[in-house]
Amino acid sequence: MTRHRRKKLAAFLAIALSGGTVFGTCEMRIHDSIINGTQQFILGLFNPSNITVAQ
Repeated sequence: MTRHRRKKLAAFLAIALSGGTVFGTCEMRIHDSIINGTQQFILGLFNPSNITVAQ
C-alpha cells in the first residue's frame, strides 16, 4: 500500500469515526438488545408454560 493511499484511508476513517456514524449504530444496537432482552425476560416470567408445579 502506498503512502498516499494510507493517508487517504486514514483521513477517511477519521472523518467517518468523528461523525459518530459507527458509534451511534453500535449504541443503538446495544440499547435495542438491552431493551429486548429485558422485555423477553419479564415476559418469560409470566409465561404459563414455564411454571412447574411441585407435587
